[in-house]
Amino acid sequence: MDKQFKSGRFALKTSLTPLEVLEVLVHGKPVLYRITIPEGLPWWKTARLLADQGFVSYDDFVAVVQDKAFLRRHGIPFANAEGFLMPDTYLLKREEQALAEGGENPKRVQAERIAARLIDTFWKRAAPLWPSGKKPASDDLKRFVILASIVEKETGRANERERVAGVYANRLARKMLLQADPTVQYGLGPSFSGRLLYRHLDDPKNAYNTYQHQGLPPGPICSFGTGALKAAIEPEKHDFLFFVARSDGGEHVFSKRLEDHNKAVEEYRKSVRKNRSEGVRWNTLLLKIFQDRKCPLFFPAEWTTPICVSRSPTQRLLRPVLSNLGLTAFSALAGMRNSVSRHDLRIPQ
Repeated sequence: MDKQFKSGRFALKTSLTPLEVLEVLVHGKPVLYRITIPEGLPWWKTARLLADQGFVSYDDFVAVVQDKAFLRRHGIPFANAEGFLMPDTYLLKREEQALAEGGENPKRVQAERIAARLIDTFWKRAAPLWPSGKKPASDDLKRFVILASIVEKETGRANERERVAGVYANRLARKMLLQADPTVQYGLGPSFSGRLLYRHLDDPKNAYNTYQHQGLPPGPICSFGTGALKAAIEPEKHDFLFFVARSDGGEHVFSKRLEDHNKAVEEYRKSVRKNRSEGVRWNTLLLKIFQDRKCPLFFPAEWTTPICVSRSPTQRLLRPVLSNLGLTAFSALAGMRNSVSRHDLRIPQ
């Protein structure tokens, strides 16, 4: 045949004849691979996720999402593509397939293709949400995507998004500091991990520190779903100015007055202290059971990695194991106070 073979990986049935195989190699579509990008990731975690699964070179993707010419072509008014790398499930070529295709600088081309795919998906998903049915002016666009990214990080509950957005809209209207912890964490950069400390909140050098700087931060702080964007465009109308997580890890407590908010915060802190104490006792008891009964013999291999002790998920994980060990007292253990703080537990090997 006078046509060239396509590069890439192809799915072939064992029943195909040689001519049918040749037809697939000439006219067929290469295999695509599935990847899910979840909501709430900053751009550097999206880059790492794509790189770890073989879709891009981390360094090339990082360079692309900060390239000024690339950002201009895709209508992004920030210093990087943060907020525009749309969370979704994609079918994509892997980097090895792009390298097989050849050409000039194939790694860079592959990174640009995938970044463009994510950004194009953002614009398509956002289009029905824009006020008046058209893309907003630059200042409005910036406000929408920055606020949407904060909402995404502050709550994972769909029924709270508009209310959370409304709190920040109210604080902006009153020229109050936003005081949003996720913005501070973002400003500390890719190397930061762990808990925020008071010194982080007091640091004016962090441009994303909304405890120190008035108004919205300089840019978005993560990729977000359409639910968060809708909430930012149409925040709930109310008089709330504060919110804090409930002690049971459920929805937030919203307050109109600082006095009420401080009471809610104190209740949350009391619960955390109590849960932490109970969680330590719970973990100590479980570890003793594991060691006394040599329970690793009953564990699948994947259970030798850390698991997180957090109420019912742990009980579901441990119930069959303890049952196999003949421990009839597990129901009593499970009957302990449900609020157990999160602690990493490594099954002894």
